[in-house]
Amino acid sequence: MMLLLLVLTSQEWTQWRGPARDGVVPAAQVPAAWPKELKSKWKVAVGGGYSTPVVAAGAVFLHSRSGESETVSRFSLASGKLEWTKSYPAVFNKNSYAKAMSKGPFSTPVVREGRLYTLGVTAILSVWDVRTGSLLWRKDFSSTVDTSKLFTGTSMSPLVEGGAVIVHTGDDRGSAMHAFDAVSGAVKWTLKMAAGPGYASPIPVNGQLVTMTSQSLIGVDLVSGKQLWTVPWKDEWLENAITPVRFENLLIFAGVRRGAVALKGSTQVWANPEAAFYLSSPVLDDGLLYGFNSRKKGQFV
Repeated sequence: MMLLLLVLTSQEWTQWRGPARDGVVPAAQVPAAWPKELKSKWKVAVGGGYSTPVVAAGAVFLHSRSGESETVSRFSLASGKLEWTKSYPAVFNKNSYAKAMSKGPFSTPVVREGRLYTLGVTAILSVWDVRTGSLLWRKDFSSTVDTSKLFTGTSMSPLVEGGAVIVHTGDDRGSAMHAFDAVSGAVKWTLKMAAGPGYASPIPVNGQLVTMTSQSLIGVDLVSGKQLWTVPWKDEWLENAITPVRFENLLIFAGVRRGAVALKGSTQVWANPEAAFYLSSPVLDDGLLYGFNSRKKGQFV
């Protein structure tokens, strides 16, 4: 995998799908005039994986794989110079139906208040000092996860909200959602579920965490960890991978074999079976939803 830098604005991109976890660049950061062509500034080889880079404090942070280890690296945003790199063992036994895929990692890191949070494919949560790369604390759930029972291993991107970092670990046999103090790593709460984790990443909505499990859509209280509501959302291959999208008082979810639905609370407002978003989460702008449909092997809709 190559990390390629083109032309970036000064906007920091500190987590999955950006500042608001919605894939939208704030209007104030959009160039008044776009260049005729993008010019490559620098590129570096970084190993394998599907985790997206994050940008903060003049640096690019990346979680990738080299052999049987996962690597966390910091590069200068201006020059691409490697400023530090750390690695740790992450042996990954793949699902037999996903042999052609990379071994991850799949989760995008989070940068918050001088700390970098990474979640590996084998469910190892690590917290690093962004300046030095020093490991501040770690929670290793690899012994509780049979990665051969997941298509892609642990894939949700951590959420840092209300002073806590929240991760969802497990496999098709069951799962647990964990909240830890973002600074100390102390346990705040744990929510155990019969359903496995989805491959989606959560969003915060009015004091709740909203996400997809392998079987349903759920809302969880961010303070107590209590599950507030659930809506069944079953997929024959357990491939619930779309990050929810919020529009006014609606929550929009989608699946490759079920299309998209909009919920108000836990009540369905509309459904569109043709909007079969799959592995790419849609983006909302001015009342319109844009995304990649799985129909006909790929459509932009």
